[in-house]
Amino acid sequence: MADILEEIVQKTRARLEAQKNRLPLAELREQLSGRKKALPFAAALHRGDSIAVIAELKQASPSAGVIRNEPDLAGRIRGYARGGAAALSILTEEDYFHGSPYVLELARKESDLPLLRKDFIVDPYQIEESRRMGADAVLLITTLLPAALLKELIDHAREIGLEALVEVHAEADLEKALQAGSTLIGINHRDLRTLQMDMTTAQRLLPRVPKHGTTVVVESGITKPEHMLQFRAWGAHAVLIGETLMRDPDPEQGVRTFANAAKKGQAKSR
Repeated sequence: MADILEEIVQKTRARLEAQKNRLPLAELREQLSGRKKALPFAAALHRGDSIAVIAELKQASPSAGVIRNEPDLAGRIRGYARGGAAALSILTEEDYFHGSPYVLELARKESDLPLLRKDFIVDPYQIEESRRMGADAVLLITTLLPAALLKELIDHAREIGLEALVEVHAEADLEKALQAGSTLIGINHRDLRTLQMDMTTAQRLLPRVPKHGTTVVVESGITKPEHMLQFRAWGAHAVLIGETLMRDPDPEQGVRTFANAAKKGQAKSR
């Protein structure tokens, strides 16, 4: 499965070079002038004693294959927002996740929620490109990035007003993310190199995250509302839910089920 990850990155780099030729960096930066300030992403995930839902638009993945060929993306975006999502995650990788920049641009038009661009970002150009698409935050995957490049990308995102959700799966990943200055951590239960799921990952890594000044998102394998309460008890601020919500024919109710579980847990703890 490591070959799939390498394949994705190779195709990403090839597409990136073609995009740089079509739209050189200087021209891209011209398009960014005058854009509205990005929305706060991490701040939107802090809900007191509750836990926030990041609803993801993901039509396919290497592990699941085709999840849903959604004929009404705009309707699903609006449904996620009505259901109580704190933010949206939008896949823009085209070959394996069936995403596109268009979906992110559509989400920006249809929603006032903070938007995360989820892709395989390996170059500062993609950070600026994400800003042009309407993203408020970008995903950076530690396993793909040398430490120096990870820090460069985090810093560059901050320079242009974006936040970076830095994804980790192992202790070494977390250490690299923290040393690079990340204050927004995504703990992924799935190992992207093997595609295997380890649902103990969040429980293992959350105690290692600084309690103050860091926002933590738990990703992958979240299929039951009761998961929300467990992750909050361990110290997470948000969960990112993709496949489970995408398979639900009612996006609004799908999100609401998870969001309400978090609210009930908050009420019980008082």
